Amino acid sequence: MQTSSKAYIGCDVHKKDTCVCLVWVGEGEKIYRRDLGYVPTRRERLEQALAEWQDKYAQLWPPVAVLETGSLSLLVHDTMVPFVDQVWVVDAKRVRELRGHKAKTDKEDAFGLAELAARGLLEPLWVPPPRVLGMRGLMRTRRGTVRYRTSVANRLRSLAGLGGHPLEQGYVWSTPNLAHLRSQQWPNLDFQRAVESLCRQAESLTAELGILDGYVQEIFAQDHQAQLLATIPGCSRVLSLTISTEIGDIRRFRSAPALRSFSGLAPGDKESAGKKTGGGLAKHGNRHLRWAFCQLANEIGFIAADEDPLALRYHRLKNRLRHHRHRDIICKVVIASELCKVVFAMLGQGREYEKRWPAGHICLAD
Repeated sequence: MQTSSKAYIGCDVHKKDTCVCLVWVGEGEKIYRRDLGYVPTRRERLEQALAEWQDKYAQLWPPVAVLETGSLSLLVHDTMVPFVDQVWVVDAKRVRELRGHKAKTDKEDAFGLAELAARGLLEPLWVPPPRVLGMRGLMRTRRGTVRYRTSVANRLRSLAGLGGHPLEQGYVWSTPNLAHLRSQQWPNLDFQRAVESLCRQAESLTAELGILDGYVQEIFAQDHQAQLLATIPGCSRVLSLTISTEIGDIRRFRSAPALRSFSGLAPGDKESAGKKTGGGLAKHGNRHLRWAFCQLANEIGFIAADEDPLALRYHRLKNRLRHHRHRDIICKVVIASELCKVVFAMLGQGREYEKRWPAGHICLAD
């Protein structure tokens, strides 16, 4: 069993306070502990407590802080970084497996985290840096803005139909369409006010999207991962940046199936009376990454079969399931799962997308 002479701080984080325990390994691999008590889970109080412990236990400083994944893990992580050597955020499920059915109290939980880390039984998870968190927030904000603008456009189209001026298919929020709606005669003043309000919202959201697209173009030029992903046919800047920011460091995934599971594209299993049957998607992963992969798979479906091997598989599968009522969804999910393998290989090896046709296939166009 591996041990280390380095000190470890176990933190059992809760909403109101955090229980802290200091652990180090002495002679004969004996584990020593000091219960440091409870500290309110607030940045200023944690910083004050860490400064006091640094003076009191100077011979053991700087330690490694260990805490489980949770809603407040990032707050405690960022607060401790300047005061300790490293901050480990570990998998709570893995900790439960290692500890078994031991007594569960706050102090024992904190001690258990530090002890397992001191014995070399835990590995830290990847924690996204502030740059990645900011890029994620930007891409998620853009997607939310697009969805809200689509909702406004649908309400505007419905209201125009009820008012006797139906719109043709197309971009409702375009400047000519909005000007056309404002110039129409509506049944009453309420109709006119509602249309005017929705037109203002559409204009505002379109302007906001223009600003966000400028930010997207700026960060795309600085993100090497996104530039590699953009070489996949049908992968736009928005999709490539979404996939890149949600994945973060590809090295944190052991294999392509691990990335697929994280993306929520792994098949679920149903068990009844000891028999296991395949189910639909587990949907327990990252919903933003699942949306990006499925959207990219949908774009690949519009590519001709002789232009790309993924498009070839999409069209072959669609033809085979031509009588299935959910064939489009099935094809999209299957290609999205294949894209997880492609993306894992591309980012892991740091190279652009390559067309790899199936054995025996004769490609007439290149």
